[in-house]
Amino acid sequence: MVGYRHQARVAFKLQPQDVEMVCQCYPLLLKAGETELAEELYTRYQTVMLEQLEQWPDDSTALNNLAWMYAKCDRQLEEAAKLSQRAVQLAPSSPVFLDTLGEVQFRQGQVDRALETMRQCVRLDPREQHYRENLVRYQ
Repeated sequence: MVGYRHQARVAFKLQPQDVEMVCQCYPLLLKAGETELAEELYTRYQTVMLEQLEQWPDDSTALNNLAWMYAKCDRQLEEAAKLSQRAVQLAPSSPVFLDTLGEVQFRQGQVDRALETMRQCVRLDPREQHYRENLVRYQ
C-alpha cells in the first residue's frame, strides 16, 4: 500500500488535472482492495477539477475531463451527463467531447443515444479508430 500511496501522491503533484490517471488507477485500486486510496485519489482530482470549473465555468475541456472521470469510474453519472452536455454545447464539433457524452449515455443504459452520438464522432473524425471500437462495444 505504501508504494501505491507514494505513486498516487507523486502523480497528483506532477499533474493535478490528469484525470486519465484516475480513470486508469481507480478501478485497479478497488480491485486490489485499496478502497481508501481509490477514494482519496478520486476525491483529490475531483476537488481540483471542481475548483477549476468554479473559476472558469465555461472551460469545455475541464467540463469534459471531469465528466470523463466520472464516467470511467462509473460514478456520478447524472452529473457527468450535465457536464458533458455542457462541453458539447460549448464545442459541438469536438468529437472528443461527443465521445465522452456517448460514454456517459452508454453507462446510463441509453444505448441508442450512445450509438447515435458515436456515429457523430465517426462523421467528425473518420480516421479515429477509438470511435469505431466504441460503436462495436455499444452494440
